[in-house]
Amino acid sequence: MSRPKNEQLKAQIVKEAEKQFSTVGYKNTSYTTIAEACEISRNLVQYHFPKKESLAIAFMESVLSRSMEKLGFSDIDLRGNFDAIKKVGTVFFEKLLKKPGTRLFLTDIISSRELTQSVLAFNYEWALSHVGVNDESSSEVKGESFEAGSAEDALIVAPVTRNPSSPQSRTAQLENLEKAKRVVIVRMGGFYELLYWCLKSNSPFNVEQEISVVVDAFAAALNSSL
Repeated sequence: MSRPKNEQLKAQIVKEAEKQFSTVGYKNTSYTTIAEACEISRNLVQYHFPKKESLAIAFMESVLSRSMEKLGFSDIDLRGNFDAIKKVGTVFFEKLLKKPGTRLFLTDIISSRELTQSVLAFNYEWALSHVGVNDESSSEVKGESFEAGSAEDALIVAPVTRNPSSPQSRTAQLENLEKAKRVVIVRMGGFYELLYWCLKSNSPFNVEQEISVVVDAFAAALNSSL
């Protein structure tokens, strides 16, 4: 069964945006350049994607999916598996750092405070969706603080606490998720600060080592009140 026309057009826009992000970076990609390549109006691109950053998030989701495929991981393989999440994160950033175009894309993203905030939200929600947290509780924690859309909320199915019906357990769970969110903001924010400095100074960056620091801290924060 073919996709509705609007969905086909959105897919075409995303595909073209990904192509341009990969070659000329984020800042040099615009609604106009995407529209011209797709042979549609700029207004139509903006209608489907009111925020350009949503196209950047879609691109990063695509790179994450390809990273998982390269490692032979499914979503189920990643659920609660922090070692696997480290591997996917490592391959993800190595892919972005491999070519000049995607390196420029990454530099553009993390040089903007607003864009970095959206990417931090994406990082947090994607990681949270693979560690076994129920969707109701995670939504309460992330709903007010992060504006970016959920990465893969359908995968958030298993409760963190042993007795989620208990008020004390629920309170502990929400506090734990809030702590985990703060850990991601601090640790991943530091990760991006260091990465940006390395990119600008052309210094080496040990992706595997730095990702491990972030994921280990995230895991410790989630497990601390179990």
